[in-house]
Amino acid sequence: MDETLITLSAGLCPACFSQLDGSGLCPRCRAATPVPGGAGINEPPCLPARTVVGSRYIIGSAIDRNGDGVTYFAFDAVRRVRCRLREFYPEKTASRRADNTTVEFAPDKAEICEDCRERFVSLWLRLKECASLSSVITVYDLVLDHGTVCAVYEDVPERTLRDYLLGSGAGVLTWERASALFMPVLETLKSLHAAGVIHRGISPSTLLVGSDGRIKLTGFSITQVRTASGELDAELFAGYSAIEQYDPSYRQGPWTDIYAFAAVLYRALTGSQPIDAPTRAVNDKLMIPARFAEQLPAYVINALINALQILPSERTGSVEQFRAELTASPAAVEAMPESITIEPEPPAEDPVKIFRPGSEIVASASVSPETPVAPPAPDPPPPPKNGWKIALAVILAALIVGGVAFAFFWIRSGKAGGDETTTAAETTTVRQTTIPNFVGWEYSALTEQAWPEMLDLQVSTLPSATVKAGVVISQSVPEGTVVDYGTSVFLVVSSGPEKTTMPDVTGMTYNDAESYLTKMNLRVEKSTKYNDGSQIGGTVAETLPAPGEEIEIGQTVTVVVWDEAETTTEPETETTTEAETETETAPVETLAPLTVIDEDDDPETSSAPATEEYEPEDDG
Repeated sequence: MDETLITLSAGLCPACFSQLDGSGLCPRCRAATPVPGGAGINEPPCLPARTVVGSRYIIGSAIDRNGDGVTYFAFDAVRRVRCRLREFYPEKTASRRADNTTVEFAPDKAEICEDCRERFVSLWLRLKECASLSSVITVYDLVLDHGTVCAVYEDVPERTLRDYLLGSGAGVLTWERASALFMPVLETLKSLHAAGVIHRGISPSTLLVGSDGRIKLTGFSITQVRTASGELDAELFAGYSAIEQYDPSYRQGPWTDIYAFAAVLYRALTGSQPIDAPTRAVNDKLMIPARFAEQLPAYVINALINALQILPSERTGSVEQFRAELTASPAAVEAMPESITIEPEPPAEDPVKIFRPGSEIVASASVSPETPVAPPAPDPPPPPKNGWKIALAVILAALIVGGVAFAFFWIRSGKAGGDETTTAAETTTVRQTTIPNFVGWEYSALTEQAWPEMLDLQVSTLPSATVKAGVVISQSVPEGTVVDYGTSVFLVVSSGPEKTTMPDVTGMTYNDAESYLTKMNLRVEKSTKYNDGSQIGGTVAETLPAPGEEIEIGQTVTVVVWDEAETTTEPETETTTEAETETETAPVETLAPLTVIDEDDDPETSSAPATEEYEPEDDG
């Protein structure tokens, strides 16, 4: 059976299951094709390549491993697609038998292993229920095999946020670009918390950027791996893990993820990795460089400060609160705490007087003691005779000089295009406008008005099943805020229903296909097709739309299933003997339908805890 399944992956790289090209090179591994059979791809304690899990999934190369398991490239022989498989293998308390596949747990650690295993199952079952979230990996299946449990999920992009930032040239993002990238992830995080899932490992290494520019959250592990005092080997991310993950005297919860998310956002906006939490707890010197502080909205800085507080009791406690602060009006910014400061830039060699409307003078010109002081002007002489003529000439001369001076300064400031320097003596008229409620507007209609001339509109799109394409879903600056002309306003515009690709479910049983498509938020209707006996009854013959076609989430798809083959006896036209008529027709043997066991019904799986606990004292 296993060998039959493995033949389905013929022509694919045995390490990552990418299609091989004619040169014998794998375009994904970028190396010579591994030897047939997968020998030498994985080293112990990882599963050998070509191991079959759950009579369905073929193991490829190991991608990474930490305290609770190993992640592999895998191939789904039923759907005939690449995927990834996460095996529960706590290396600190587990080993493999002589067959190099079956997992054994240390007898003296049996209670700890069972608790961790249950938490692993609970975590991945929760993630499986969150398949509709756009910014998290889609979990397909949980399988019990080889003495352990494995989670199967989609093949995700391999470009981490860290690599994305390093490859962006400047190494940093503007707030407008960061908003478009991170806000959907923040919404997903809110839904995960509602489902009882806390990540505890958000970092530039666990956020992956797809070719469509969207971020996917991956790298999930159980609590014991993300706590320094856990029973398993800990995996913490310096600069992004919160103090409560180092010190068990503090409670963990949604605020733990908010700290990590804010730290990632800080890294993306400033280009600097945050100081690790234990160091900050002793001597907090986390600063926001002034050159970035000047470019960021004050309310964004305030939101980061609140979310990066060391003590959980002083930190932003929920995603809702954090999102509200990230989109708050600048007028509502509160006083910043002293735990994070603005790092001043070095003073200029020749400071000049700078005046900003509504503020005090922030720098003034220095006067050297050696600067000569002009003597006082002498008293004016008495007016001469015929003074009215002289006065008239003086007035005319003054008007001429004033006109020339005005023209000179007007040309210099309005036509020459040079830099402007505003002093306290100058008066500047700042044009302002009041932000309306853009939500619900057609963006195309909005651009036909004067708003693009008054505001710097930054637009990103987001799929929506309830808002039609082209309509504004949200705005970064609240309605009623008075802003200067040219202020940046970030708008999220609906791109219509989210789209996906119709998967290939041919060959699956109808029940399995229906379950799989339903979890993709597709509606399923069944149709049957005549079976002449050459096909397996009850399995999927085809789908409408066909595999690979683009479809909308929520769309109805038709699954065409082979009828059960009927055994019929043709009427005899020739005369037969009585003995021949008594001879029974041998039954036609048909192949049993290929079925996939639903692991949710497994008694061991169903014993998983209902939720992922927030409190470390409840984590065992």
